[in-house]
Amino acid sequence: MSENTENKNRVTTIHTQIDAKYNDAILLVVDMQAGFTQSKSTQALIQPINDLVNSGLFKEVVFTQFFNYVGSSFDNILGYKGCVSKEERASVVDIPASCKVYKQQSTYGISQDDVEEIKALGVSKVYMCGVDADACVLAIAFNLFDKGLTPVVISDLVASSSSSMPQLGDIAVTIFGRQFGKKNVVDSVQEFGNYKEAGDLARLSELIAKHPDAAEHLVIKNRLNSKLKNAGASAGKGNGTATIMLSEVKQDKSGEQAFKEVTDVRNLIVTSKATTSKNGAAQRTMDSFK
Repeated sequence: MSENTENKNRVTTIHTQIDAKYNDAILLVVDMQAGFTQSKSTQALIQPINDLVNSGLFKEVVFTQFFNYVGSSFDNILGYKGCVSKEERASVVDIPASCKVYKQQSTYGISQDDVEEIKALGVSKVYMCGVDADACVLAIAFNLFDKGLTPVVISDLVASSSSSMPQLGDIAVTIFGRQFGKKNVVDSVQEFGNYKEAGDLARLSELIAKHPDAAEHLVIKNRLNSKLKNAGASAGKGNGTATIMLSEVKQDKSGEQAFKEVTDVRNLIVTSKATTSKNGAAQRTMDSFK
Protein backbone atom coordinates (compact mmCIF):
# COMPACT_ATOMS: atom_id res chain seq x y z
CA MET A 1 0.00 0.00 0.00
CA SER A 2 1.41 3.39 -0.99
CA GLU A 3 2.05 6.15 1.50
CA ASN A 4 -0.61 8.34 -0.14
CA THR A 5 -3.18 5.53 0.12
CA GLU A 6 -2.39 5.09 3.80
CA ASN A 7 -2.80 8.82 4.41
CA LYS A 8 -6.12 8.87 2.57
CA ASN A 9 -7.33 5.87 4.58
CA ARG A 10 -6.49 7.67 7.84
CA VAL A 11 -8.50 10.69 6.74
CA THR A 12 -11.40 8.46 5.66
CA THR A 13 -11.42 6.75 9.07
CA ILE A 14 -11.66 10.10 10.86
CA HIS A 15 -14.55 11.22 8.67
CA THR A 16 -16.33 7.87 9.09
CA GLN A 17 -16.35 8.50 12.83
CA ILE A 18 -17.70 12.00 12.24
CA ASP A 19 -20.36 10.74 9.81
CA ALA A 20 -21.67 8.30 12.42
CA LYS A 21 -22.75 11.28 14.52
CA TYR A 22 -24.05 13.60 11.80
CA ASN A 23 -25.37 11.23 9.14
CA ASP A 24 -28.96 12.20 9.97
CA ALA A 25 -28.34 15.96 10.03
CA ILE A 26 -27.69 18.84 7.65
CA LEU A 27 -26.38 22.35 8.13
CA LEU A 28 -28.65 25.27 7.19
CA VAL A 29 -26.99 28.67 6.78
CA VAL A 30 -29.56 31.46 7.04
CA ASP A 31 -29.30 34.77 5.16
CA MET A 32 -25.58 35.44 5.45
CA GLN A 33 -25.86 38.35 3.04
CA ALA A 34 -24.20 41.75 2.78
CA GLY A 35 -27.37 43.60 3.76
CA PHE A 36 -27.56 41.76 7.09
CA THR A 37 -23.90 41.62 8.07
CA GLN A 38 -22.86 45.21 8.70
CA SER A 39 -22.69 45.05 12.51
CA LYS A 40 -19.72 43.81 14.53
CA SER A 41 -21.66 40.81 15.87
CA THR A 42 -22.74 39.65 12.41
CA GLN A 43 -19.33 40.27 10.83
CA ALA A 44 -17.85 37.99 13.49
CA LEU A 45 -19.93 35.09 12.15
CA ILE A 46 -18.48 35.06 8.64
CA GLN A 47 -15.20 33.18 9.19
CA PRO A 48 -16.46 30.51 11.63
CA ILE A 49 -19.49 29.80 9.43
CA ASN A 50 -17.18 29.46 6.42
CA ASP A 51 -15.08 27.02 8.43
CA LEU A 52 -18.14 24.97 9.34
CA VAL A 53 -19.49 25.00 5.78
CA ASN A 54 -16.14 23.69 4.52
CA SER A 55 -15.60 21.24 7.38
CA GLY A 56 -17.01 18.17 5.66
CA LEU A 57 -18.95 17.31 8.84
CA PHE A 58 -22.34 17.29 7.15
CA LYS A 59 -23.68 15.17 4.30
CA GLU A 60 -25.46 18.28 3.00
CA VAL A 61 -25.17 22.04 3.53
CA VAL A 62 -28.04 24.24 2.35
CA PHE A 63 -28.52 28.00 2.38
CA THR A 64 -31.31 30.54 2.44
CA GLN A 65 -31.21 34.02 0.95
CA PHE A 66 -33.69 36.80 1.57
CA PHE A 67 -35.00 38.78 -1.41
CA ASN A 68 -36.96 41.96 -0.69
CA TYR A 69 -39.00 43.84 -3.28
CA VAL A 70 -40.65 47.23 -3.60
CA GLY A 71 -44.28 46.81 -2.51
CA SER A 72 -43.60 43.79 -0.28
CA SER A 73 -45.00 43.49 3.26
CA PHE A 74 -41.55 44.45 4.54
CA ASP A 75 -41.73 47.59 2.42
CA ASN A 76 -45.40 48.50 2.95
CA ILE A 77 -45.87 47.52 6.61
CA LEU A 78 -42.41 47.89 8.13
CA GLY A 79 -40.91 50.44 5.78
CA TYR A 80 -37.93 48.13 5.39
CA LYS A 81 -36.28 48.71 2.02
CA GLY A 82 -33.12 46.67 2.45
CA CYS A 83 -32.02 43.61 0.44
CA VAL A 84 -33.50 44.96 -2.76
CA SER A 85 -30.23 45.57 -4.59
CA LYS A 86 -27.93 42.89 -5.95
CA GLU A 87 -25.14 44.16 -3.69
CA GLU A 88 -27.22 43.79 -0.50
CA ARG A 89 -28.41 40.33 -1.50
CA ALA A 90 -24.90 39.03 -2.16
CA SER A 91 -23.62 36.20 0.01
CA VAL A 92 -20.74 36.94 2.38
CA VAL A 93 -19.93 33.26 2.97
CA ASP A 94 -18.79 30.48 0.67
CA ILE A 95 -21.60 28.71 -1.18
CA PRO A 96 -20.18 25.58 -2.84
CA ALA A 97 -21.54 25.03 -6.33
CA SER A 98 -23.17 21.74 -5.30
CA CYS A 99 -25.21 23.32 -2.49
CA LYS A 100 -28.88 24.24 -2.69
CA VAL A 101 -29.98 27.83 -2.04
CA TYR A 102 -33.59 28.45 -0.97
CA LYS A 103 -34.85 31.94 -1.74
CA GLN A 104 -37.17 33.73 0.66
CA GLN A 105 -39.32 35.92 -1.56
CA SER A 106 -40.01 38.70 0.96
CA THR A 107 -40.95 36.17 3.66
CA TYR A 108 -39.47 35.42 7.08
CA GLY A 109 -39.65 31.67 6.53
CA ILE A 110 -39.25 29.23 3.67
CA SER A 111 -42.01 27.54 1.70
CA GLN A 112 -43.60 24.18 2.50
CA ASP A 113 -42.12 22.82 -0.70
CA ASP A 114 -38.66 23.86 0.48
CA VAL A 115 -39.18 22.10 3.82
CA GLU A 116 -40.40 18.94 2.06
CA GLU A 117 -37.29 19.02 -0.12
CA ILE A 118 -35.12 19.19 3.00
CA LYS A 119 -37.05 16.27 4.54
CA ALA A 120 -36.45 14.29 1.37
CA LEU A 121 -32.73 14.39 2.13
CA GLY A 122 -33.44 11.73 4.75
CA VAL A 123 -32.44 13.72 7.81
CA SER A 124 -34.13 14.33 11.15
CA LYS A 125 -32.05 17.28 12.43
CA VAL A 126 -31.25 20.65 10.92
CA TYR A 127 -28.37 22.58 12.50
CA MET A 128 -28.96 26.29 11.99
CA CYS A 129 -26.63 29.29 11.90
CA GLY A 130 -26.76 32.81 10.46
CA VAL A 131 -28.95 35.90 10.75
CA ASP A 132 -31.26 37.24 11.94
CA ALA A 133 -31.60 35.07 15.03
CA ASP A 134 -34.67 37.05 16.09
CA ALA A 135 -36.35 36.90 12.68
CA CYS A 136 -35.63 34.48 9.83
CA VAL A 137 -33.69 31.92 11.88
CA LEU A 138 -36.63 31.57 14.28
CA ALA A 139 -39.22 31.64 11.51
CA ILE A 140 -37.49 28.90 9.54
CA ALA A 141 -37.07 26.85 12.72
CA PHE A 142 -40.86 26.93 13.16
CA ASN A 143 -41.28 25.89 9.50
CA LEU A 144 -39.03 22.87 10.10
CA PHE A 145 -40.56 21.93 13.44
CA ASP A 146 -44.10 21.97 12.05
CA LYS A 147 -43.05 19.41 9.44
CA GLY A 148 -41.47 17.04 11.96
CA LEU A 149 -37.83 18.09 11.69
CA THR A 150 -35.74 19.00 14.74
CA PRO A 151 -34.19 22.46 14.46
CA VAL A 152 -30.90 22.82 16.37
CA VAL A 153 -29.52 26.32 16.77
CA ILE A 154 -25.76 26.85 16.99
CA SER A 155 -25.91 29.56 19.63
CA ASP A 156 -22.54 31.20 18.97
CA LEU A 157 -23.08 31.23 15.19
CA VAL A 158 -26.30 33.26 15.12
CA ALA A 159 -26.78 36.97 15.73
CA SER A 160 -29.09 39.91 15.15
CA SER A 161 -28.29 42.56 12.57
CA SER A 162 -29.89 45.22 14.78
CA SER A 163 -27.34 47.92 15.54
CA SER A 164 -29.49 49.47 18.29
CA MET A 165 -30.41 46.16 20.00
CA PRO A 166 -27.69 43.57 19.30
CA GLN A 167 -28.85 41.65 22.40
CA LEU A 168 -31.81 40.45 20.35
CA GLY A 169 -29.60 37.62 19.14
CA ASP A 170 -29.15 36.25 22.68
CA ILE A 171 -32.83 36.78 23.45
CA ALA A 172 -33.77 34.82 20.34
CA VAL A 173 -31.55 31.91 21.42
CA THR A 174 -33.38 31.84 24.77
CA ILE A 175 -36.71 31.76 22.93
CA PHE A 176 -35.36 29.01 20.70
CA GLY A 177 -34.55 26.89 23.76
CA ARG A 178 -38.05 27.35 25.16
CA GLN A 179 -39.82 26.56 21.89
CA PHE A 180 -37.67 23.69 20.63
CA GLY A 181 -35.94 22.37 23.77
CA LYS A 182 -32.78 23.43 25.56
CA LYS A 183 -30.99 20.31 24.31
CA ASN A 184 -31.37 21.73 20.80
CA VAL A 185 -29.33 24.81 21.65
CA VAL A 186 -25.65 23.96 21.16
CA ASP A 187 -22.26 25.66 21.15
CA SER A 188 -20.20 25.12 18.00
CA VAL A 189 -16.92 24.12 19.68
CA GLN A 190 -18.56 21.85 22.25
CA GLU A 191 -20.73 20.20 19.61
CA PHE A 192 -18.30 19.91 16.69
CA GLY A 193 -14.84 20.17 18.25
CA ASN A 194 -12.13 21.69 16.08
CA TYR A 195 -14.28 21.81 12.94
CA LYS A 196 -11.79 24.07 11.15
CA GLU A 197 -9.23 21.28 11.29
CA ALA A 198 -11.85 18.80 10.12
CA GLY A 199 -12.30 21.04 7.10
CA ASP A 200 -8.57 21.07 6.48
CA LEU A 201 -8.60 17.27 6.59
CA ALA A 202 -11.48 17.11 4.13
CA ARG A 203 -9.59 19.33 1.70
CA LEU A 204 -6.44 17.28 2.20
CA SER A 205 -8.38 14.11 1.33
CA GLU A 206 -9.64 15.75 -1.87
CA LEU A 207 -6.13 16.90 -2.78
CA ILE A 208 -4.70 13.43 -2.29
CA ALA A 209 -7.32 12.07 -4.69
CA LYS A 210 -6.72 14.92 -7.16
CA HIS A 211 -2.92 14.81 -7.00
CA PRO A 212 -1.90 11.23 -6.09
CA ASP A 213 1.77 12.00 -6.63
CA ALA A 214 1.77 15.41 -4.99
CA ALA A 215 3.24 14.28 -1.67
CA GLU A 216 6.00 12.37 -3.41
CA HIS A 217 6.76 15.35 -5.66
CA LEU A 218 6.79 17.62 -2.65
CA VAL A 219 9.37 15.45 -0.93
CA ILE A 220 11.55 15.41 -4.07
CA LYS A 221 11.33 19.15 -4.47
CA ASN A 222 12.15 19.78 -0.80
CA ARG A 223 15.14 17.45 -0.97
CA LEU A 224 16.43 19.16 -4.12
CA ASN A 225 16.05 22.59 -2.55
CA SER A 226 17.86 21.37 0.53
CA LYS A 227 20.64 19.86 -1.57
CA LEU A 228 21.12 23.11 -3.44
CA LYS A 229 21.13 25.15 -0.24
CA ASN A 230 23.58 22.88 1.54
CA ALA A 231 25.92 22.91 -1.44
CA GLY A 232 25.77 26.72 -1.54
CA ALA A 233 24.75 26.40 -5.19
CA SER A 234 22.88 28.98 -7.22
CA ALA A 235 21.30 28.83 -10.68
CA GLY A 236 23.89 28.09 -13.36
CA LYS A 237 26.77 27.12 -11.06
CA GLY A 238 27.70 24.83 -8.20
CA ASN A 239 25.59 21.67 -8.05
CA GLY A 240 24.57 21.70 -11.70
CA THR A 241 22.77 18.35 -11.73
CA ALA A 242 20.56 19.28 -8.81
CA THR A 243 19.89 22.68 -10.37
CA ILE A 244 18.76 21.10 -13.63
CA MET A 245 16.54 18.58 -11.81
CA LEU A 246 14.95 21.29 -9.72
CA SER A 247 14.39 23.39 -12.83
CA GLU A 248 12.59 20.47 -14.48
CA VAL A 249 10.36 20.01 -11.45
CA LYS A 250 9.49 23.72 -11.41
CA GLN A 251 8.60 23.67 -15.10
CA ASP A 252 5.86 21.11 -14.43
CA LYS A 253 3.04 23.61 -13.85
CA SER A 254 0.50 21.01 -12.75
CA GLY A 255 3.00 19.59 -10.31
CA GLU A 256 3.85 23.07 -9.06
CA GLN A 257 0.16 23.72 -8.34
CA ALA A 258 -0.07 20.38 -6.55
CA PHE A 259 2.94 21.34 -4.40
CA LYS A 260 1.29 24.63 -3.49
CA GLU A 261 -2.10 23.14 -2.65
CA VAL A 262 -0.73 20.32 -0.53
CA THR A 263 1.72 22.64 1.21
CA ASP A 264 -1.01 25.17 2.03
CA VAL A 265 -3.26 22.57 3.62
CA ARG A 266 -0.34 20.84 5.30
CA ASN A 267 0.77 24.09 6.92
CA LEU A 268 -2.75 24.80 8.14
CA ILE A 269 -2.97 21.46 9.93
CA VAL A 270 0.58 21.24 11.23
CA THR A 271 0.23 24.62 12.92
CA SER A 272 -3.04 23.62 14.64
CA LYS A 273 -2.85 22.69 18.30
CA ALA A 274 -3.63 19.02 19.01
CA THR A 275 -6.25 19.52 21.71
CA THR A 276 -8.38 16.44 20.98
CA SER A 277 -7.75 12.91 19.85
CA LYS A 278 -9.05 13.87 16.42
CA ASN A 279 -6.47 16.63 16.22
CA GLY A 280 -3.80 14.17 17.24
CA ALA A 281 -4.83 11.92 14.37
CA ALA A 282 -4.60 14.89 12.05
CA GLN A 283 -1.10 15.61 13.28
CA ARG A 284 -0.07 12.00 12.74
CA THR A 285 -1.55 12.11 9.25
CA MET A 286 0.53 15.13 8.39
CA ASP A 287 3.65 13.73 10.03
CA SER A 288 3.74 11.07 7.34
CA PHE A 289 4.19 13.81 4.70
CA LYS A 290 7.42 15.02 6.30
